[in-house]
Amino acid sequence: MHAIRPVVDDYDPHAWHDDTVYAMRFRAADPDSDIWSSSFELDIDHIVDWLGDRDGTRFRIVPADLVFHGVSDLAMFVDWGNSRGRIAMNEPSIDRIVRVPVPMPGLDPAAPFYRWRIVFNWPQGGEIGFHANG
Repeated sequence: MHAIRPVVDDYDPHAWHDDTVYAMRFRAADPDSDIWSSSFELDIDHIVDWLGDRDGTRFRIVPADLVFHGVSDLAMFVDWGNSRGRIAMNEPSIDRIVRVPVPMPGLDPAAPFYRWRIVFNWPQGGEIGFHANG
């Protein structure tokens, strides 16, 4: 038995580090409308440049939608803790997005299929996991 390692290409698991998540959208399959695949979308502010100066670090950001296609087996764990009402919820922040190829018996081996993990740095321990083909 061998370990499955992330694909080595232009994919960078830390490309979304410190990006803030503002919304999540679930687009379920709808066979009545001839939509046979589900998608999962994150509305984020993506950091495109870290600007350092003597007053501290600033960022150049752009609004973006991070969209995953052919989503299945979605699982989420996000826990801001129990402050007994003293600490308000705020937007999650991404630490990294891990992509691991998953072989799918009976499907074209050249077609990509992955297990994805979106790991949050805030709230700590938060994570979203799923399978998707795009």
